[in-house]
Amino acid sequence: MVKSARKSRIKVLVADDQTLFRQMLVQHLDHEPDIEVVGEAQSGTDTLSKIETLTPDVVLLDIQLGDMDGLEVTEHVRARFSNTRIVLLTGFHNEAYIYRGLQAGASGYLSKDSSIDGVLDAVRRAFRGDALLDPAATTRILRKFEQHGRAEVTLSPSKSTEAQPARVKLTPREHEILMFIADGLSNQEIASRLVISEYTVKTHVSNLFRKIEVNDRVQAILYALKHRLR
Repeated sequence: MVKSARKSRIKVLVADDQTLFRQMLVQHLDHEPDIEVVGEAQSGTDTLSKIETLTPDVVLLDIQLGDMDGLEVTEHVRARFSNTRIVLLTGFHNEAYIYRGLQAGASGYLSKDSSIDGVLDAVRRAFRGDALLDPAATTRILRKFEQHGRAEVTLSPSKSTEAQPARVKLTPREHEILMFIADGLSNQEIASRLVISEYTVKTHVSNLFRKIEVNDRVQAILYALKHRLR
């Protein structure tokens, strides 16, 4: 199952307490030429220990592990292993968990009924630094924000009091770029949509992040959600 490390491959750790589901993911991931499964974990404690020793690029993390909330694991990982990307997996849909997972620092979220192709795409996007969300979940959380506002979504205490950037006036192009980011598009995909160079998109994204005071795409999506810009 676990192959010798190759620098050209995306190193993945699969953390889920459901053995059959975990092994199914490992089997499919290990057949991909650009992906290497470096280990498996079945608890939060085990996940943190293996991240420290195996230094995976991406962790596919069950949102509810037996001994520790997957969101708590995410917070620990983002604080201690900044280069490791987290993709949360869950068997149920809960808008509060989705939002809290992004707040904790996850690169994205997928339901366990996602296709294998969807999981593979998520791993590759997370490795590239792109934000991603399950499309159906994105629609639900945006609708909930539009109907009830951010106060209706329960956050963890440590995150709910965290300072958030104030809303700033965006140019039409900056707003357009932000909406594409919220839809999960990569710089290359945005460039194709706008018929401009990828370098120009990168410049727009950098300027946007600086203007709204965020460091990555996930935080940019949270900014859009908070200020109801969709």
